[in-house]
Amino acid sequence: MRGGRRVSCRLPEGGRRIDRSRRLDFTFDGRALKGFEGDTLASALIGSGMAAIGRSSRDGAARGVLGTGRGEAEIGLSVAGADGLALPGASLAMPLQQGMGVTGPDAGRPDLVRALSFLFGSSSAGGRRDDGTVPVRPKSSLADGVPSEILHYFADILVVGGGIAGLQAAVAAGAAGAKVLLLERAPRFGGRAPADGVRLDGVPAGDWIATACAQLERMANVRLRPGCEAVRIGAQGLVFAQETAAGDGGDCRRLWKIGARQVILATGGTELPLCFPGNGVPGVMLASAVRDLLFNHAVTPGRRVAVSLCNDGGYRTALALHRAGVAVACIADLRGEAQGPLAAEAAAAGLRVAPGMAITGIRGRRRVKAARIGAADGDGKDGSWIACDAVAVSGGWAPEAELLLQAGGTLWWDESRAMFRPDPEALPAAADGTVWLRPAGQAAGHAGSAEVLRDAALAAAGAVAALGLVLPDRIALPAAPEEEEGPAEGRWLLPSGASPALLRSAIFDFGRDLSVADLPTLGRGPCRASGIGGAELDAEALARGVPLIRSRTGLADWAEALLPDDALPARPVLRTPLHGWHAAHGAAWEEAGPWLRPESFPRGADSGRAALLREAGAARQGAALADVSPVGKLLVAGPDAGRFLDMAYAGSLGTLPPGFCRYALACGENGAVLSGGMVARIDEQTWLCHASPATSARFEAHLRRLLEQRWPGWQVFAADIVGQFAQIALAGPGSRAVLAELAGEIELSDAALPVMHWRDRQLCGIPVRLFRYALAGGLGYEIAVAPSRAPELWHMLAAAGAVPCGTAALRALRIGRGFAGIGRAAALGAAPQDLGLGRAVSPRKADYIGKAAHGLPAMADPSRPQLAGLLTPDGAVLPEGSVAAADGARVMASCWSPVRGRGIALGLVPGGARRSGELLDFDAPDGRVLQARITGPVFHAAEEARADG
Repeated sequence: MRGGRRVSCRLPEGGRRIDRSRRLDFTFDGRALKGFEGDTLASALIGSGMAAIGRSSRDGAARGVLGTGRGEAEIGLSVAGADGLALPGASLAMPLQQGMGVTGPDAGRPDLVRALSFLFGSSSAGGRRDDGTVPVRPKSSLADGVPSEILHYFADILVVGGGIAGLQAAVAAGAAGAKVLLLERAPRFGGRAPADGVRLDGVPAGDWIATACAQLERMANVRLRPGCEAVRIGAQGLVFAQETAAGDGGDCRRLWKIGARQVILATGGTELPLCFPGNGVPGVMLASAVRDLLFNHAVTPGRRVAVSLCNDGGYRTALALHRAGVAVACIADLRGEAQGPLAAEAAAAGLRVAPGMAITGIRGRRRVKAARIGAADGDGKDGSWIACDAVAVSGGWAPEAELLLQAGGTLWWDESRAMFRPDPEALPAAADGTVWLRPAGQAAGHAGSAEVLRDAALAAAGAVAALGLVLPDRIALPAAPEEEEGPAEGRWLLPSGASPALLRSAIFDFGRDLSVADLPTLGRGPCRASGIGGAELDAEALARGVPLIRSRTGLADWAEALLPDDALPARPVLRTPLHGWHAAHGAAWEEAGPWLRPESFPRGADSGRAALLREAGAARQGAALADVSPVGKLLVAGPDAGRFLDMAYAGSLGTLPPGFCRYALACGENGAVLSGGMVARIDEQTWLCHASPATSARFEAHLRRLLEQRWPGWQVFAADIVGQFAQIALAGPGSRAVLAELAGEIELSDAALPVMHWRDRQLCGIPVRLFRYALAGGLGYEIAVAPSRAPELWHMLAAAGAVPCGTAALRALRIGRGFAGIGRAAALGAAPQDLGLGRAVSPRKADYIGKAAHGLPAMADPSRPQLAGLLTPDGAVLPEGSVAAADGARVMASCWSPVRGRGIALGLVPGGARRSGELLDFDAPDGRVLQARITGPVFHAAEEARADG
C-alpha cells in the first residue's frame, strides 16, 4: 500500500533513544526506507514520510499510526526479519531491525483491485454480518507455537509498571526487606515522565529514573524485569506475564507464572481519542504519541499540526511542537474557557487558542489535508477549514484497569476528572478481608507527578504493612512540582449536536475498529466494546449511564492454550530446547507423555542395535550425554511444604537438609505407586520433586487434590515447572573428566559434591544446577540449565568428549540393573514392595498416604505379583504388554541388552523371583505365543559399582 506524498519528517536534532550514527535499512511494500538504531517501527515509518500504512479491517479505509501504546488499530501489517521469516510479536511498537521487511494489506494485490479499494473503500477484511454485527479481526498472538520457557516466580510484592510510580513503590518495598519483582512491558523504565518534561528532586526525570534503577539493582531482594508484560491476574495474586527476549537460535518466548502475596498496579493510564468524523484518517494521532515521538525519536507526523483537546494534556504537545519548530495551526479547546497555567503558556507563546471549539471534520482520505474547526456543541456544519497535515487529539486519560477488573475490582465515575477510577472501597481482598491488590499513581486515577508519587508511597506502605513489615524512615519522596491543571470535560462525541448520519464514520474504538454506527450492535454477537475508551463513549451515548466495562485478557494464543493443566494432549506436541540439534543429527524419536525426545542417534547405515551398542558403551565406559528435559519438575514451597511432602511421599523428606537429594516414591490410598523420582531440597521452604513424564501431570493433580480436599489450611504452593529448566544427563565413568573441562577451578570431588547432593555452579560462565546422581547407575550427573542456554552447554559438553545418547541406551542399562519404569508400575497398581523398592518406604513415619494399605496382610502375601526378570530361551526380545494367561504375569519393560547381547525383560509375576527357573507362556500383543523363563530382576549389576563406578 503506498503512503502518498511524504509529509512527515525527522527533525535534524534531538531524539534521546536513537543513535543517528547507526543507520538501519528496511522496506515497506518493497520501497526502501531508512531509520536509526533505537527507532520503533512506528517512528521509522513516520520519520520516512509514510502516512497511510494499513487499512481498516471494517471498511478498507486507509489507516495510519494512532499511538505508541496499547489500543493501536489493527491495520493488517505483517513484519519479517532480514531472513524473511515472520517476526513474533509484530506491532508498530516493536524495535526496528536491519533488513526488516514490512508488508501492508495491499501488497501483491492486482492494481485494479487496489484501485477499486481506493475508490470505493472495499476490503477483503471488511463487511458487516447478516445480523448487523461487525466481524472482528483476531488479534495477532505473541508467536506461533509454544513458549521456549515457562518460568515460575514467587514474590512478596509484585509491582506491575515501571514508571515513576512503580519505581517509587519498588524502592520503598525493597527497603522494607520484601522480596520484590518489578515488571515493565517497555524495554526501559521510567514511563512518560521524561517526555513530559517532569523534574524530580530538581533534576530531569530521566536522571532520577536512572538513580532509582541503580538503587534497585543494588538491592539483593529486588528483581527488575523490563520487556515483560503482566497480562492476566487471578485469585490471590497468581499473575501471568509474557515476554520475548533474544536467545540462542532466535527469540526466546517466555510465559511467567508469578505467585505474589501483594500486588501493586502502577500501570499508568491510556490517553483517549476524541470521536469526530474523519478521526481515522492517517495523520490523526493521540497527543501523547506525538509528544513521545518528538521527544524520543525526533519525529513529527506533520509540518503543520492542529490540536484538539478536552483537558490540559493537549497543551503539552502543542508547546513541545512549537519549541521544536513545528507550526501549530490551532489549539481547539472544547471547554468553554481555556484556563490553567499550560493554556496561559500557550497563549503567551503566540499560539492560536480557540475555546469552546473542536475539530469536527477532516479532509483527506490517505492523509490529513485540512481540519474543520467548529463549535463543540454545534451541528458539524459550522466553523471553518484550516490547512494542516496532522492532527493531535487528547480526550483525557483513563487508568489502565484491565488487571484490576480481572482480579475482581470495580470502577466508579469521577465527574470532577471525567474518568473511571478504581473504587478504593472495593479492592480485591482475601477471605479474611486483607487487601492484596492496590492500584497506584495514574492507575488509581491520580494526575501530576507529585500526586502520583505520594499515592505510590501510600500503596507501598499498605502492601508492606499487610506483610507485617515496616517501612524504614529514610525513604523520602522526591521533590516534585505541584502541577495545576484546569478541569477536564467529559465529552468525546463531537460535535455534540451532529446528526447520526454525520457521525457514522467516527471511530470510537480503534482497537476493534468500531465506529459510532456500531454502537447499536455492541450487545449482540461476539463483538463488544473493548477497553475503557469504548466504555466511556458508551456512557456518553447512553446519556452518561453506567456502562458495562469489560476487561481484555491480553494473553497470547500459546499462553492461553497452556493455562489448563488438567489434561495431556493425545499426541506429543512439546519439544525440548535441544530439539533442533537432535533433528539436525538424525535422531530417531520416541514419545514420552506430551513430549518428543530422541530414542537414539543412528549414524549412516547404522541399525538401531548398532546405535544402542555405541551409546550404551559410552555410558558404561566413557561419558554419555542425554537430553532428559521432559522429566517432570514439581516445585513444592511454603511454610508447610515439608510436612506436606512427608504425607504425600512414603519416604521422609521434611528432614532432608538443603543441598541434599533423595529418591522417593509417592503412593495412593491403596498403597500403589503413583510417582517416583529424585527430590531435592532447595531451601528451608522449597523442594524440587522430579517425576517421569508419564506420571508428572497426574501426580501434580494428585498433590493439588490433597491440598484442596485434605489440608486446605496448609500453606503450600505446588507448581509444574518442567519448562523452566532444560535438563541434561551426563553418565559414565568419564563424566567427571568432561565436567572438569568446563568447570575450570570449580571443585567436583566427592567432598565438594557428594553422591545425592546438588550445587549451584557455573560451567564456562553458564549458571547451572548440578545434581550428583545417575539415570543408569555408576558415576553420573544431571545438569539443570535455562532453556535458552541449553544448546550452548550441550555443544560444549559434546566437544569435551561426551557422546550424545538417546533414551534407549539409558533405559536398557536401567532395565539391566532391575529398574522398571514407574509409569508402567503405576498403571499396573504395583506397590513399592512389589518392585523391590521397600527401602523407599520409611518405617518410622507415623503416617503418609498409603501407609494403612501397606500394613494390610495382603501386602505381605508372598503370592502377590512382584518384580522378576524374564528371559526368552532364544534370546529374543519379549514384547512389552505381553501377558501370561496361566497366572496373569505381565511384562512391564523389555529391551535388547547391549551388555548381555540378548533380550531381557522385567515383569510383575505372582510370587516374583521365588519362582526362578519356571517357564511361562506369554501372549504377545501381536498374537504370538512366546516362552520366557523367570529369573532375578538384576541382569548386570555386578559389573558396576553401586554409585561411582
